[in-house]
Amino acid sequence: MNPIEITLAASTYQNTSFYSSYTFLIIIVLIVFVRLIRNAGGRRFSERRLFTLPIMLLVITLLGLIDIPIGYYLYFAVLIVVGLLPGLRWGEGGSVYSVDGKLMYRRSSVVLALWAASLIARIAIEIAFPGNLNALVIVEGILSFESGMIIGESNRLWRKYRDAVSTLTTQSSQ
Repeated sequence: MNPIEITLAASTYQNTSFYSSYTFLIIIVLIVFVRLIRNAGGRRFSERRLFTLPIMLLVITLLGLIDIPIGYYLYFAVLIVVGLLPGLRWGEGGSVYSVDGKLMYRRSSVVLALWAASLIARIAIEIAFPGNLNALVIVEGILSFESGMIIGESNRLWRKYRDAVSTLTTQSSQ
C-alpha cells in the first residue's frame, strides 16, 4: 500500500468509528427515553429491582477506574458520597403505593432526568475525547456522582417501602 491508500483507509476507519459512536449514542438516548416513559406508570416493588441499578452503576464505575491513576480514587469516592445527598433529597419525589394489594414504586422524575442527562453527557464526552485522561476523569466523575445519586434515591424509596408495609400491616391488624 502506498501512503495515500493508508491515509484513505485510516480516514474511512475514523469516519466509520465516528458514525458508529453516534449510532451508539442514539441507541442509548432511546433506551433512556423508554426508561423515563416506563417510570411514569410505576413498577411492581421488589428489593432486587430497586437495588439492581445502583449496583450496576457502582460496578461500571469501578470497572472504569482501571484506566485511571490511583491518585484519583479519593476524588471519585467523595463524588459518590456527595451524590448521595441530592439522591436522598430528590428521592423524596419517588413514591411507593398499592394497586390491587401489590406494592408499586415510581422513581423520582428529577433523579431520572439528571441520571439521563449525565449518562448522555458521559457518552458524548467519551466520543468527543477518546483516550484523553482529563476527559476520562470527568466522565468517571459524572458516573461516580450519578451512582451516589441513584443509591440515595433507592435508599429513600426503600424507606418508603418499609413505611408502606408497616402501614398496611397496622391497617390489616385492626
